[in-house]
Amino acid sequence: MTTDEVLGPDPSDIPRCQKLTRQLNKNIITYEEYAPAMTDRIMFAHSTNMAACFDQIPAEIFPQYAAYLRAYLEPVDFMPSATQWLVNRTEENHQAKRRELRPKYIRLMEVVQQKLESLERS
Repeated sequence: MTTDEVLGPDPSDIPRCQKLTRQLNKNIITYEEYAPAMTDRIMFAHSTNMAACFDQIPAEIFPQYAAYLRAYLEPVDFMPSATQWLVNRTEENHQAKRRELRPKYIRLMEVVQQKLESLERS
């Protein structure tokens, strides 16, 4: 059973993504802070909220975000470091968490690519 199935949708997922975008728009955070923070928010949002979180990323920076995500994920085969999500930080746990998260990172990249193609057609 996945975390999504156990916990169900979190109503705070989308407002958290909106808050990050507001902070970016008000120059409270830089794009370099925004991109990884938004990725983390989306990764740990409920799967039903993923697309709505992506909708919070302004269209004018979405291509830049897609490029960031590709550069972040592809070199590590969609298994970036997961140490920030671990309580018990052993190498075995780290590798297991990376493998566990890989399908969600792949899905995240698929959704980004679909949105990017949609924006390019517009």
